Amino acid sequence: MDTASQKRCMQFVDFIKRSCPGLDVQPFSLRSVPTVLTEWLSENDYPKTFCMEDSCVIKVMTEEGTIVRFKNQDLLNNEVRVFLEKGGVVTQMAVSWCDKIRFTLKEDFGIAGVKFLTAIKDLAKDGLSETAEDRFMADFFIMAETLQIFLQELLDTFLEASSKLGIAQA
Repeated sequence: MDTASQKRCMQFVDFIKRSCPGLDVQPFSLRSVPTVLTEWLSENDYPKTFCMEDSCVIKVMTEEGTIVRFKNQDLLNNEVRVFLEKGGVVTQMAVSWCDKIRFTLKEDFGIAGVKFLTAIKDLAKDGLSETAEDRFMADFFIMAETLQIFLQELLDTFLEASSKLGIAQA
């Protein structure tokens, strides 16, 4: 389903439940992306397959609602830490996964600016392809397989424990 809207997602789930009465369909319950990203940055502790890159957006919960954007910065420096200590929350962050994909994770679990890194590009070049069509198919397969593994790991990282139990039981 192609929507970031919670309301539209629930409408779709309700439609599926009415259409297939015996089917038990439950939406995922995700951990708060801003909470997780803020923990990663403030504690410098994140899953080993992910790496914080050099940009983020921090929203400081004040009357003015200050929003600070850091680009091409060491996110562990004191300037960033000052905003976190003032109660700032990371609403978006550039992240890389397994040195294969770089992307920006947004507060609504949206993924933007996806780029395949050198490791994937080199893997695609390794194949001996005769024609442009063969090269395209090889590139497509490598990137699709990489995205599938990446998305599963990202989802596993942000799923609430109760959602993980529901998936394991299914």
